[in-house]
Amino acid sequence: MFCKEQAAQLCGIKQDIEVAGANLAFIGSGEAVYAREFKTEFAPDCTVLTDPTTATYVLLGTRRTIWGSWSLQSLPANLRAIRRGFRMSRTRGDARRLGGVAILDSRGAIKWKYLSRIAGDHPTPANLLAAVRALK
Repeated sequence: MFCKEQAAQLCGIKQDIEVAGANLAFIGSGEAVYAREFKTEFAPDCTVLTDPTTATYVLLGTRRTIWGSWSLQSLPANLRAIRRGFRMSRTRGDARRLGGVAILDSRGAIKWKYLSRIAGDHPTPANLLAAVRALK
């Protein structure tokens, strides 16, 4: 549910991201067939990749915890996502792996990142755009 919500937020500012000189891509942890489904349903104009080993997530420093996904702290994020029309579906990938957002330079060096502390913890689109613009 939260990956769908975040995809909608980021796809909503995709043009602004590109004007700022960056490209938007998503990396999931499910199998390739699920990445294709995600692209078709939630990010049709974006690059969608997958890393079932989650090595990319480990490299970024994301957390893997059951408590981050299923805690009282994540309840407000759950309610927010549901109010916005996002529903939980079958998990496709590492359900315990929290996500994040990273800005990489053309050589692949991480220049900025936001790591989710709990499920549904995303940077605001405004903060992400400010970070992209600051790195331009």
